[in-house]
Amino acid sequence: MAENIALQLKNVRHVFGETVAVEDFNIDVLFGEVVCLLGPSGCGKTTALRLASGLEELQYGEVNVNGKVLANSMKNSLPERRGIGLVFQDYALFPHLSVRQNVEFGLEKLKSEDRKIRAIEILDQVGMEWAASRYPHTLSGGQQQRVALARALAPKPPVILFDEPFSGLDTRLRDKVRDQTLHILKDSGTAALLVTHDAEEAMFMADRIGIMHKGRLVQFGKPEDLYFKPKNKFVAEFFGETNKISGVVESGVIDTPLGDFNANGLDNGKTVEILIRPELLNLKKSTEKSELKGRVVASRMLGRTSLIHLSVCKNGRELHLHSRMPGRHLLDEEEVSIEFDPIQAFVFPSN
Repeated sequence: MAENIALQLKNVRHVFGETVAVEDFNIDVLFGEVVCLLGPSGCGKTTALRLASGLEELQYGEVNVNGKVLANSMKNSLPERRGIGLVFQDYALFPHLSVRQNVEFGLEKLKSEDRKIRAIEILDQVGMEWAASRYPHTLSGGQQQRVALARALAPKPPVILFDEPFSGLDTRLRDKVRDQTLHILKDSGTAALLVTHDAEEAMFMADRIGIMHKGRLVQFGKPEDLYFKPKNKFVAEFFGETNKISGVVESGVIDTPLGDFNANGLDNGKTVEILIRPELLNLKKSTEKSELKGRVVASRMLGRTSLIHLSVCKNGRELHLHSRMPGRHLLDEEEVSIEFDPIQAFVFPSN
């Protein structure tokens, strides 16, 4: 496994004055893999990226690239000597250089003619060969992003770092450029570490996701594991809306208007929150045999899905829940049958 690691950060800690920006941070990125650092603003993800790139001087820990120590307590290689590709949020293209010249910029070790050949080769790979003689200001945001990617790929680095690379694009273009970028990265075999605050983007791009909170890596794993097996409430809620139901553990279970939930080993008397994703509540026409019923308070079409507001009453307790159903629009005040698997709910201690 070690020989397949393109980038590794070990026991990294970084402070700004009295503020701890990154604490006990450990992560590795394999060749051919896309890893996303995900989290809210100020969680430390961009600082971790800057420490990997050398743009921020490492204080504690170690940075390895392709098996070589680039930074630790004894050394700190300069960014230009790390052999790492960088793609910034604003692309950072040189406005006075043509597209081809921008791509050639990191190829100073090659002869002039070889630089041109490599630049055209990589521009063709990202579908931008036609713009080789044009200047950045004449290109759209998506086109500039592909040129920035070409420039990062041109020196054949073992790893490329991306800092919110799609945030400046409109929604429709962002989806297209993300898809193109992912295909290009996979074809190149280059490792990539991408920083984003967008959970959907991380799910789309990443082979593995590291979710950060207050400078720490809270959970690191495959997207489906973080989505279906979150370690805590923060991780569960970061991946989308959840219905929250409060309860108390009694005899190993939590009694709610939706039925009993397993307390997963939590002590009796413990106050807990049960989280259920809206898409896991399946609604059908109510029948006399329906065990769990609810009333549609409101429903809204959101394109491919409908967001449905529900009211569920049992034993004098009322819950207000959301369900998300594919392509379906239920009328207000309609009574429905609610089906879901309690095993798919998340049970966490209340704060």
